Amino acid sequence: MRRTRDQLELFADVRRSNAASAYTSCKPAAGRLILVDNIFTTSATLSESATVLKKASAAEAHVLNLCGLC
Repeated sequence: MRRTRDQLELFADVRRSNAASAYTSCKPAAGRLILVDNIFTTSATLSESATVLKKASAAEAHVLNLCGLC
């Protein structure tokens, strides 16, 4: 994982590039997983996280979102 800028005040395209390659998996991801995010805006964080989990062999990745802003 690398440090990223706070997503709060970034535009959608900048959020996506900010999250790109920010996360890694140290081990294979087994089974079905749940990603929890506090606020859903552009899905940049969740999309990048799901990509990493898929590459790490997760069977499924589901999202639990606590608050949506669009």
